[in-house]
Amino acid sequence: MATTSVLGGVVRRKEDPALIRGAGRYVDDIKLTGELAAAFVRSPLAHARITSIDT
Repeated sequence: MATTSVLGGVVRRKEDPALIRGAGRYVDDIKLTGELAAAFVRSPLAHARITSIDT
């Protein structure tokens, strides 16, 4: 487990075991009611126009 020195003392981080097991909770894991998503489509060519998008 990682330790961090703070003013000469050792502080054990409480969140490390969950993160090591892959059980950590991140902002992206939280789903809200009515949540929307967006995707931006850009052309890989400098002056090209996007004429259609296959969804």
